[in-house]
Amino acid sequence: MLSANAPVGRVQPPRIARPTTLAISSLKRQLATTTTRRTMLSPGNPYSKNGSPPVPPDRDRYISEIQDLVNSMPAVFSHTPEEYYDCVSRWAARTEEGVEPPSLQLLRETGLDARMVHETACTIRQLNLDRAMSMHIWAAEAGHSPAIVTTMMLCINRPRLLQYSRIRAIETRFNTLVAQADNPDALAVAGFRRRKANDPKAAVRLLQRALAASKSAHFSLEEQARTALAKEYVSLGDEDAAVAVLEPIGADSGTGDREAVLGDILRSRDPEKAAPLLYYAACKGQRSLFAQLGDMELDKAEKASDEETRGEHMRWAEEWMRLSDERLVN
Repeated sequence: MLSANAPVGRVQPPRIARPTTLAISSLKRQLATTTTRRTMLSPGNPYSKNGSPPVPPDRDRYISEIQDLVNSMPAVFSHTPEEYYDCVSRWAARTEEGVEPPSLQLLRETGLDARMVHETACTIRQLNLDRAMSMHIWAAEAGHSPAIVTTMMLCINRPRLLQYSRIRAIETRFNTLVAQADNPDALAVAGFRRRKANDPKAAVRLLQRALAASKSAHFSLEEQARTALAKEYVSLGDEDAAVAVLEPIGADSGTGDREAVLGDILRSRDPEKAAPLLYYAACKGQRSLFAQLGDMELDKAEKASDEETRGEHMRWAEEWMRLSDERLVN
């Protein structure tokens, strides 16, 4: 049985009956149904207030989970995991009763600075998104630029927050950062927002400006910006530009986003190069791409000149389809 993390070459595909043209068509319909079903079954936000774990989190668990994160991003995190735990504990103790004093007052009372609060929020987003969001907001209100940018980025998928006056005030500060055109992260988030608003041309302009500004400033969102820009180039019909903008990221980006976009572009141009890219991205969590691999095998089956080769491609198609269905894998 094929594992999502196993090398393709070591796996023996399952045996099935001799395929027919009707069988290929049927399997394609199953692939489409599986992909649709996965979309419908996708969970919502796992960090809703009703499901959030208590804060502060367990000390040992918290420090263990963020150790690698802190060590891998020294340009972002300037303190130790123990110091971040102390910050979130002091913050939680001050706000546990739901009282929300003005940001600067809260910072004075806790003895923390805006940067420390923002960095701590970054470490707890996977543990408690609501708590992290509130900390980002307070740091943003205190004028910390990275917190302003992060708050607006988080609002992309939480647009209802923009109805609150506190967020609108932060948005005004964010727009000032964008207008200054020297903060690549702010320009990138502005581009992400235009993508969300289905304005590809404006998104491209902003993302291009972000990459230009990154030549003289730290750009923590560079990979996401390049991937988003590549997607917009594809939507505008310029696949060559998309490939060019993704090349500086390098192979095995870590998230699989680059590989997913490149694999989709190369699927019609060079299926042999596309397959390992799609496989990598699928193993990084984009399981729907297994269905694309299955579809590619079905295309090969239709073009096969003999029954043995056709059967081999059909067996692989069935295995990729199985892996794309999370209900069968997990």
